[in-house]
Amino acid sequence: MAANCSGIDEAVKRITTTYEARDMVATVTSHDALSGGSVLNEVAYAYDDFGQLREDAQAHDGEVDGSTPRVLYGYADGSTDNTARRTSMTYPDGRVIDYLYGDAESLDSHLGRVAGLKVDGESLDLVTYSYVGAARYVKIAYPEPGIELSYLKSSEEPERDSGSLCWQDEGSNRCDFSY
Repeated sequence: MAANCSGIDEAVKRITTTYEARDMVATVTSHDALSGGSVLNEVAYAYDDFGQLREDAQAHDGEVDGSTPRVLYGYADGSTDNTARRTSMTYPDGRVIDYLYGDAESLDSHLGRVAGLKVDGESLDLVTYSYVGAARYVKIAYPEPGIELSYLKSSEEPERDSGSLCWQDEGSNRCDFSY
């Protein structure tokens, strides 16, 4: 690199990528020299037999090794409804996020699109998604703290442009930002 730009970490001089046998990314490594040198940090990926991400490990200082924190991903086994979609994500601290696809007969389930996320063992959904068509979000709602992004325009609210950031304020729907 001839010159460093403002806001760029000048310690990183080179980034290398390795690939596993199926040509999927295995590691992404930052180095402190244009050739040779030391590893500054590294991310490693592991995949299942379907080519789905099974885990990723991110070493913030040096190479990924056996003590590097990992995020694990769970998938349906494909034995029902011929699906092998992601069902969970487990953080290094053991916290599990479940992927929700709606009821078995719902459009979300049939299309394999995520209808929401939920922290395993908690009663409220972390987030819910509403769609128009196969994959375009029109509403993203966070029940706690009651924030919602909506691209829908209600017929009762003609003065509001579609696309507003709203939240529940003691039971009333309040929109303070529109675009």
